[in-house]
Amino acid sequence: AREIWTRLLGAIPSGQRQRFARRYETNREAHALYLKGLHESNRGSIPGFLKSIDLFEAAVALDPGYALAYAGLADSTLYLGQDRFGAMPPREAFSRSEAYGRKAVEMDDELAEAHTAFGHARFFRWDFSGAEHEFQRALRLQPGSARTRHFYGMELMMLSRFEESADQLRRALSLDPLSPFLNADLGWSLYCARRFEAAIHQLRTTLSLEPRFTPGTAWLAIAMTAMGDNAGAIALAEGEMRRVGRLPLLVGIVGRAQALSGRAEEARKLLLELEHRASGGEYVTTVSILMIRIALGDRARAFEVLERAFEAGASYLVALNVYDTFDPIREDPRFTDLVARVGLPAIAAAPR
Repeated sequence: AREIWTRLLGAIPSGQRQRFARRYETNREAHALYLKGLHESNRGSIPGFLKSIDLFEAAVALDPGYALAYAGLADSTLYLGQDRFGAMPPREAFSRSEAYGRKAVEMDDELAEAHTAFGHARFFRWDFSGAEHEFQRALRLQPGSARTRHFYGMELMMLSRFEESADQLRRALSLDPLSPFLNADLGWSLYCARRFEAAIHQLRTTLSLEPRFTPGTAWLAIAMTAMGDNAGAIALAEGEMRRVGRLPLLVGIVGRAQALSGRAEEARKLLLELEHRASGGEYVTTVSILMIRIALGDRARAFEVLERAFEAGASYLVALNVYDTFDPIREDPRFTDLVARVGLPAIAAAPR
């Protein structure tokens, strides 16, 4: 990198020389562990995230000052707390992720990956302005970072800033066109913008790239439900459950589609299954229960679930303004109050 810089641009500024030196002196074994961890994380599965955390921890054990590995820890831990994976209570996951991200920034304030990881965690801790500050800092340091533009684009979408979001996500996709995470999240952003047909097309494209990417399948089933294809959504989610097991999110998607298609008794059976699993000590994402409650028209119990989600810091609360799941309760004053408590901007109506 130093040689290319010198040939193209001449003398390297002193600050940049320090950055090159800091990376060159990184423990090579620690760096190899970091790369393996990144590979495992990019698989987009719970086992992959858990394995990546082990590898990142091994990297920092060898090189305690390795900021990149701390950024990796922040990202993998955060994913475990998101509802699409639902492997760790969100408040615990996001708190740990924020601590790792902050440490990465403190170790190397000029590392774009550190600011991206820290911003991602701050967003799910409902510090929206702080998150945007970190993303913008990361883009000033590394404008060509697909990861930063991806996460920033999703933040903007959750804040109902759809045009800015689309711009960031398009740029991200041009930089990393084969990422299953990015492709799926682009589809999810189209769904949240109520562009359901485009979302379905994008999510099918995602699954053609990586058929075993469960979040892509889940988002596609939800988008199909939004288009009224409940039978197709049920078949898709049930097929994925046969492959990966009865993940709470997939169970919730099936239950919601059943309720919306008039199969209330079947939906209630799935609701009871999820509540039984939760009462038995299993971590069950509240969104899986909530989506069935709302579809069944059980508004009072739905708000009880939302209050539990608020106390737990659930990841889906950042999307209160954009998920069509919430449309049946959107005009309720309790919902407006919840949006304000999370710190999201007030919107006049659901996206159209």
